[in-house]
Amino acid sequence: MYSLVYLILLAISVVNAIILVKISEYRQITPFLLLAGTVTVSMFGYLGITISTVTQEALFANRLTYLCGTFGMFFLFMCICSILGVHVPKAVVTIWLLADMELYAATWIPGAYYKSANLYHESGYAYLVKEYAFHHTIYFVAVAIEACISFGVILASLKRQERTSWLYTVLLGTAEVLSVVLYFGERALGLKIEFLPFTYLVIEIIMLIILARISVYDSQKILSETVKNTFTLGAVILDAQKRFVDCDENAKVLFPELSVLKKDRTVTDPLLISEFNEWVDESLKHNVKPKFYQRKGIDIKIEVAPFYNKSKTKHMGYVFRLTDDSNNQQHIRRLTQMSKAAEEAADAAEAAADAKGKFMSAMSHEIRTPVNAILGFDEMILRESNQPEITSYARDIQSAGSTLLTIIGDFLDFSKIEAGRMEVVSVEYNVASMLKDVVSLVQQRAADKGLELVVDVSNLLPGVLYGDVNKIKQVITNLLTNAVKYTEKGRVRLRVDFDESASPEEILLNVWVSDTGIGMTKDTLNKIFMPFERFDLVKNKQVEGTGLGLVISRKFLELMESSLDVKSIYGEGSTFSFSMRQDVVDKTPLGDFTEAVEKLKEEKHDYRVAFTAPDARVLVVDDTPINITVFRALLKKTLLSIDEATTAKAAIGHINETKYDMIFIDHYMPETDGIKLLSHIKEDNESVNKETPVIVMSAGLPEGALESYEALKPAGYLTKPILYNLLEETIIKNLPADKVSV
Repeated sequence: MYSLVYLILLAISVVNAIILVKISEYRQITPFLLLAGTVTVSMFGYLGITISTVTQEALFANRLTYLCGTFGMFFLFMCICSILGVHVPKAVVTIWLLADMELYAATWIPGAYYKSANLYHESGYAYLVKEYAFHHTIYFVAVAIEACISFGVILASLKRQERTSWLYTVLLGTAEVLSVVLYFGERALGLKIEFLPFTYLVIEIIMLIILARISVYDSQKILSETVKNTFTLGAVILDAQKRFVDCDENAKVLFPELSVLKKDRTVTDPLLISEFNEWVDESLKHNVKPKFYQRKGIDIKIEVAPFYNKSKTKHMGYVFRLTDDSNNQQHIRRLTQMSKAAEEAADAAEAAADAKGKFMSAMSHEIRTPVNAILGFDEMILRESNQPEITSYARDIQSAGSTLLTIIGDFLDFSKIEAGRMEVVSVEYNVASMLKDVVSLVQQRAADKGLELVVDVSNLLPGVLYGDVNKIKQVITNLLTNAVKYTEKGRVRLRVDFDESASPEEILLNVWVSDTGIGMTKDTLNKIFMPFERFDLVKNKQVEGTGLGLVISRKFLELMESSLDVKSIYGEGSTFSFSMRQDVVDKTPLGDFTEAVEKLKEEKHDYRVAFTAPDARVLVVDDTPINITVFRALLKKTLLSIDEATTAKAAIGHINETKYDMIFIDHYMPETDGIKLLSHIKEDNESVNKETPVIVMSAGLPEGALESYEALKPAGYLTKPILYNLLEETIIKNLPADKVSV
């Protein structure tokens, strides 16, 4: 039976030794392997004694058991020192090993350990009965001294609590106590059975428990290789569980807080300063950027890299590399300063652009207000004068006023483009109506120069599309206007067709504007999209314009995901074209556009009032009296009853007393602007005009005002100078039907 027990213990010992070999990486594992090896050999000895048939066989097997008895305590001591991080001088190791070798050699000298030894058999197993000699006493004393030394190391470590933990100290102390108690206890009691093999196995298991928790590798070798191979200032090692293992002296100099870290303690140790703690936590995350610190006048870059066992199959821990990054950091600081200066310059430029935008908006309002009066009174002259000479003057005023408005519009659009505030606003639009508006704007100019205006529009073009009709209209108008400006004879042609798209709800709208003008050279083509550039100034000095039309057109097309293509032959003419995707709202074909254009060419200024409404009452609010005068004049033949107010306060008085069919308010007014006045009208639940349609009039809204108005839901907007036909259309649309006669 005892033979079977020893056989099982031998098998367990062999398994323990194999496990130790599997986890071994560097030389720090050596004492563990040697301890396991001597325990295994001793197990063979104990098993050999139980199956021996003669005394000489048993004595030989007994000598094998002393292999662990003499060397085992030394290897256990070295294991303890390795775990506790205690350095053992080479001289001590040498003397101790020589002493153990002498003790073991004496086991082979007859009579040195035993005066007599007899083999007995009982219940199927054999055992030795020995009478100890003097050398065996020396052996006992040596083992006791070695045990005391190991206890001393454990107690010192327990007292200092440096570079270890309470758990390991308790486990190591337990192993040492077991080895001493069982070793000397069984001899004191004179038992037949040897309990020391059980002690060896318990010690092995305790060592395996500790090794399973700590990373077993040569930290000094890793530190040395890291510093040597990566040219770092220093290095720090953590195990796979993020527990501190070791660091080199340079790392301690740069980060003194490392000196107080204990081996096998997590980096969240309360003695660790928060700065270093945060660095470790962040560095262990995936794809985290290196951390940078200034220590001892050095810019330190800290990077983390995992390391693995020799076969690259097991993650062993982390190496933190401390690198001198002073040159790079100084360069980065210089770049940061330059970037900050650039940001400040950009902020200043943005502020200047914002101020410019506000100035342009204000100037637009200031210019449009008198132009509104000029064109309004000019419209009245055209309506009421029968003298051809006077009518001719009025048409010239109308043309000059339209040109002035175009110039103002160009400057405002260019200012918005520069500030990055131009946006695409898409709506449903009637293609025929849009093209008629465009043609009507340029047909008179073409006729005045004797040019033929040819309009070629596909009959199959869908009638209603969805897009930014105002920008499309402005682009085509700019192209046609330029063509007329720079063409002295021949014709200007507008061609519009479409291509089917992959989506049935979408088409590709194609537009060409060509002329038989002077054309452009290659040098000129490179300049036409530069702001304020005009080509051939000597030949074209009489041509009106700002030089912004093409710049604005190209930018508008880019915003609508299109581009402007230019082909030109000097002396023969030019062609400008673009294509853009538009959503289809109504697929009904446009039909014959030529007839509509011909009608537009033949139209003269023969004003006929669009409606009358003698029973309707409206209120117009404008702080500029001349604008009210123009408003009244334009609507004189409609027979409307018109009340007026030049301040918001006066307007509120009218609104509180009288029920109106429509209210017109100007945005720019002293004290209270149009937004506040409209808000008052909409929020006064007791007002008789709470549901009255309100039309906002303005020579140009400031940034953000449109959003504020939209929240209050006015009935519409009119831009100054007010066009009489738009004014009449707006009134017809919003007046009660029973009060309008068309």
